[in-house]
Amino acid sequence: MSPKLSAVGCELSVALGLSGARDLLLPRRSAIVIKSMKRVTTLLSFLAACSVPDPGRDASVAERSLTIAKLTIARDGDQVSSAATAQFVRYRGLEPASVPSLLGVADVAGIELGTCRSFDGTAALDQALAQAAQSGAEIALLDAGRLELAAGGNHAAMSQHAYPDVMPFVAGMVYGLGPDMTPAPGQLFELSGDGGEDIGPFSVSVLAPSEYPHLSAGSIVPGSDLELSWQPLDAASEPLLIELKWPGRKGTRTVRCQVFDEGKFRVPAPLLAGLSDATQSSLTATRSARSRLSAPGASSIGQFAVELRDTLQKRSP
Repeated sequence: MSPKLSAVGCELSVALGLSGARDLLLPRRSAIVIKSMKRVTTLLSFLAACSVPDPGRDASVAERSLTIAKLTIARDGDQVSSAATAQFVRYRGLEPASVPSLLGVADVAGIELGTCRSFDGTAALDQALAQAAQSGAEIALLDAGRLELAAGGNHAAMSQHAYPDVMPFVAGMVYGLGPDMTPAPGQLFELSGDGGEDIGPFSVSVLAPSEYPHLSAGSIVPGSDLELSWQPLDAASEPLLIELKWPGRKGTRTVRCQVFDEGKFRVPAPLLAGLSDATQSSLTATRSARSRLSAPGASSIGQFAVELRDTLQKRSP
């Protein structure tokens, strides 16, 4: 089954890996519907570049891979929800740092432990699209057959669907699972695949963290650090991910921090410019546990992550 042309836009956790060389061919489309005129120009430039063979392009450009699989259990007050996603990605013509932006994945790879970074998602996507247009990028989302998530004696099959048509160089299938299960902290979760056209059978399990972070935050004061506190987990082996979002003039502003799971942290004031003027902001703390995911046909080792996430909706004074 040849992957159909598709698009991107899911929030996922990411595990990156590199692979050897292999040819990858994707179909092309002559029409694109997308809201941003700037991105239309970039995408049309990509199509124009693809329509004429480039004798200088190296057909053996190294191919890389990216494996993404996660289960997120999110708590917002008394409301608890869960969602699972999985992608098996093969790409070339792109720097690894550009792929998360194109796939709608939160980029945390470049954040040093104990620090924060500010992100402009619109600018990052535009930059990645420009690189794709120049390099003749190709991204294939691979078929892994039937995937199943199991925990506590419950089993749920993940649905397989194609990305909607948005980007001419992205094609294939992604997997998702809505609130079909009632997962809980401390459970053992197993993700297994029967194998498909591109990816062979696999099984991976991970023990979820035992507790939510129980996040709390101080007041938002212009020019001051934002003080955060939570319940530390003695057995935690993964950093805690802090994410703060608020609407800005040019789109959503995002600050992400990777911190030691020690119970307190201060988000530096220079990264919070404009937050005090926002009518609403969203603050999350995510505690994760991970296992290595290895499957035939996936040329790099990925990860399966189970996340416990606390969410606070805050209003500025």
